[in-house]
Amino acid sequence: VSNVFNNQYFTSSFPLDYGSWIYQEQDASAGYNPDQAKKILIDGGWSYKSNYWQKIENYKKCGVVLKDEKKILEYINKNRVLLKNRPQCLQHGDYHIGNMIITPERKLGIIDFNRYDYGDPWEEFNRIVWSAEVSPEFASGYINGYFDDDVPELFFKLLLLYICSNEISSVYWAQSFGEKEMNVMIKQVDNVMEWYDQCDSYIPKWYHK
Repeated sequence: VSNVFNNQYFTSSFPLDYGSWIYQEQDASAGYNPDQAKKILIDGGWSYKSNYWQKIENYKKCGVVLKDEKKILEYINKNRVLLKNRPQCLQHGDYHIGNMIITPERKLGIIDFNRYDYGDPWEEFNRIVWSAEVSPEFASGYINGYFDDDVPELFFKLLLLYICSNEISSVYWAQSFGEKEMNVMIKQVDNVMEWYDQCDSYIPKWYHK
């Protein structure tokens, strides 16, 4: 995303996540729509402050302190280098079991494309926590199926990075929906930390080949 609010900042080679990845480089593409980009970012939970879009800052100011906050932020900061030169594509933006339906023809259908965006195709797995909570076998199956049963180590490292970022932003997002939704998200963060041994492991306990 480039030139948001006409601030003369251009698209970086990193996805716009995990803090400030907007920087001044002449690699913006033609045909850019700043109004559409602004809407996508705001709808996705970003706010604009001090010349950068940020999710971690939103979490910090929401007043909720996660018990594993330090481990989550450490993992994000340590592994953000993995984002460099990742491929980019159009994404559904909220791909998980809650947005899947069985059609009358008994086929799997995907709904709710209103959070579509553009980024690393592997980032699309960042909502897999919802699927893993319902069925670890199903969650494992769509990872294995995507990679034809040959899952690279890098995928798991990036998946945890994307999940950590999403969990941080979800806590801020849930705040406007009340205590019940906030408790759901805090419980999910606790589940994620248990699956990943407080980020000491990058392969979740629920995963199996």
